[in-house]
Amino acid sequence: MKKIILFTVLLGLWNASLNASIIVKVKNIQDIKGNLMVAVYRNQSELEKRIQFKEYKLNVQSKEMTFEISDVDSGEYMIAIFHDVNSNEKLETNFFGIPTEPYGFSLNQMGRFGPSFEKSKFVYDGKSITLEIVLTGK
Repeated sequence: MKKIILFTVLLGLWNASLNASIIVKVKNIQDIKGNLMVAVYRNQSELEKRIQFKEYKLNVQSKEMTFEISDVDSGEYMIAIFHDVNSNEKLETNFFGIPTEPYGFSLNQMGRFGPSFEKSKFVYDGKSITLEIVLTGK
């Protein structure tokens, strides 16, 4: 009987680890049109070179959206999101290079000259977590 209980507990723990994920809630979406362009980075080098570990393109359907990032090992990550209002798959900027489309980063950190992996990183330990990212206004 003890073996059956131990097996059931271990099976439950294994199953829970398979279903673990990063849940991201995006808030302050101004226009219900276009796409959310999501990039996940594992380090500053990937961020600087714009080499995404994972990327998603999500059709905007409401002023708040939630999505899941799965199949991720434990480690440090950063998420960058921009609202591609005109659906051209690029972040629009003004003459000075300042974004004119809403954007946000994990931990809601805004760098003076762009995002910083160190300030925006979070630690994922293999258990389900929920992050909230608030997009900048237009």
